[in-house]
Amino acid sequence: MSWLAFEFWQQRLLGSVQGQLRMVVPAESVALVALRTDRGVPQVISTSRHFTQGGVELRDVNWSADSNALSGISLGGIGTRHNVIIRIPAGYQLDLDEPELPHDFSGYSLSVLPNGLARLHVHFDSKDEVPWNLKFNRV
Repeated sequence: MSWLAFEFWQQRLLGSVQGQLRMVVPAESVALVALRTDRGVPQVISTSRHFTQGGVELRDVNWSADSNALSGISLGGIGTRHNVIIRIPAGYQLDLDEPELPHDFSGYSLSVLPNGLARLHVHFDSKDEVPWNLKFNRV
C-alpha cells in the first residue's frame, strides 16, 4: 500500500511512502504529518485550518469516477479563510481553460501548484459553509 505524506506546519507534500517514513525534524521543532491512502485519483490530502488536516473543516468529500469530479463542503467561521490541498496524480489534469492561472469561483479560488498539487483558497465572507466542485480530465 502507498501513502501520501503531507506536513501541516510547512504545508508541504513529503511524497509517497511505502513502509516507513523517515524525516529529519530539527531540534526544538515539531512535525505534524498526515498520511492518506494514495487512491490514484484526485483527492484531498490536507487543509491549513486545523491540525487534523480535514477532520473538522470538511464534509461530504467525494470522488465521482463517472464524472471525474472531486467535490466537498468546507466549513469555517464567517470572515475566516483556509486552504484545501488537493493531490492530482499522473493521468489527471484539472478541466480548466488556462490551468496556470488562479481561477475564482463563488466562495473559493483555485490555483495549480507544482508537484501535482492544487490549492483551494476558501473564503467564508457571508456563510459558514462553502461547497466546491472540481472537474478533471483523464490524460
